[in-house]
Amino acid sequence: MIIKKYLAKEIYAHLCVISGILVAIFLSNQIVLYLGRATAGKLTGGMLFKIMALEIPILLGFLLPIGLYIAILLAYGRLYVDSEMTVLQACGVSQKKLLTHTLTFASGVFLLVLVMNFYITPWLIRDKNKILATNPATIIINTLVPGRFKTLNDQNVVYVENVDNATQAAENIFIAKRETKTVHQKINGLDVATKVPVWRVLSADKAYQMQSKTLDGSFVVAEKGIEYSGVPGERNFRVVHFQQYGARIPDAGVIQTKMSYDSLALGDLWAQAFSNKKAMAELQWRISMPLSVPILVLLALPLSRVNPRQGRYRKLVPAVLLYTVYANMQFVARGWLEDGAIPSYIGLWFLHMVLLLIALSLYMGKHRWQKMWKRLQFWNKTA
Repeated sequence: MIIKKYLAKEIYAHLCVISGILVAIFLSNQIVLYLGRATAGKLTGGMLFKIMALEIPILLGFLLPIGLYIAILLAYGRLYVDSEMTVLQACGVSQKKLLTHTLTFASGVFLLVLVMNFYITPWLIRDKNKILATNPATIIINTLVPGRFKTLNDQNVVYVENVDNATQAAENIFIAKRETKTVHQKINGLDVATKVPVWRVLSADKAYQMQSKTLDGSFVVAEKGIEYSGVPGERNFRVVHFQQYGARIPDAGVIQTKMSYDSLALGDLWAQAFSNKKAMAELQWRISMPLSVPILVLLALPLSRVNPRQGRYRKLVPAVLLYTVYANMQFVARGWLEDGAIPSYIGLWFLHMVLLLIALSLYMGKHRWQKMWKRLQFWNKTA
């Protein structure tokens, strides 16, 4: 029991550290991506914080298998280098018992990855997609800085002199929007259509967001202002004076990101998997994450065996390279499955089968391989 607790402590300690480092690395890449969107005015600071909070458990569901794999390599590699594993074997901890203990430790990670990828991660991705599909008008309002011009998509310029913190109403607002207009002209007797820029400039004393119950929607309302519209250089400008000018904000249900199968609930995904290639690829991907846990445990145990004189990191680099090939091939096979290049019954399963055979082959000693090779050399046998 003491030995089992000691091994569990070593593995879980390394697992927490390695998983934390991996999550930090992948999260930094995501932060750079979403910071670019925030700089462009597509995300607010609060939305960025929420998305990053959702990304952490999503990444954990993907990185825990590799975290456990490296944790076993480092933990057991240290035990071999410090000759502690030799002492454990002398105390009756055989390779079979060590494998049994390690699989028991990994069962918790297996269940966690299973629950994360089957249920929690799709739910978190749905929440993240809702945030990314927030009404653009709402984002614009929340990202306005009083006293500064804000450019949106190189087509709109917005300026607000002041914002009332109590009512969240903008004061002395200026908006310039550039559009295009098709004009037909007679050139050498031919009707030629050309596009000319049309500017709409609006200034108002006050603007605020309003929820209308009668019209069932949200509106941005400007009060006491003037709107100018026309083609620069021409005299036929249209001038409109208004007391109230409302622009409807599209409903959140209308503004949606493209359909993603990774956000579907397990029941919905299962119902579509046998008639949709992309749904089948997503289903096999979700199964692959927890399925890889016991296979990686089987692989990590023999790879962690090192000679004390060789150092604990001797087999770490080839072990990581082997996992890198395995992980990258999963992405490739997933793309093949989505495109219909491979049938669903092959899918991602052949990768797990290949890695499992590699792991099992490492448990066979040199003498077993020689015996098997002699059996295969049937042509040398005499009648």
